[in-house]
Amino acid sequence: MAFQVGNVAVTTTAAQLVAAGGGKGVFIMNNGPNAITLGVDATVTTGNGFIVAAGTTQKFYPGDAAIFAIAATANQVSPADTRFWVEV
Repeated sequence: MAFQVGNVAVTTTAAQLVAAGGGKGVFIMNNGPNAITLGVDATVTTGNGFIVAAGTTQKFYPGDAAIFAIAATANQVSPADTRFWVEV
C-alpha cells in the first residue's frame, strides 16, 4: 500500500523529498518537463544518482536513507512537478 506524501517543484539545487526511514520504497512521478536525479544525500548531482525521466514513474528503494532530488537542466514550474508516494 502506498500513500501520497506530497508534491514539489524540483530545482537545480538538491533538496530533500522524503525523510530517512520513510518506508520500503518510494514511487516518484516526474511530470516534467526535464529529467530529475534522485540520491540519498544532498551531494546528489545529475551525474551520480537514479534518473527519473520526464513523464515517467519510477520506484526508488533508498533503504533507511532520506531521498534528495535535483532537476537536470531547469527548475520545474507549476503545473509540472514531482509527486511521490511512500510504500508502507
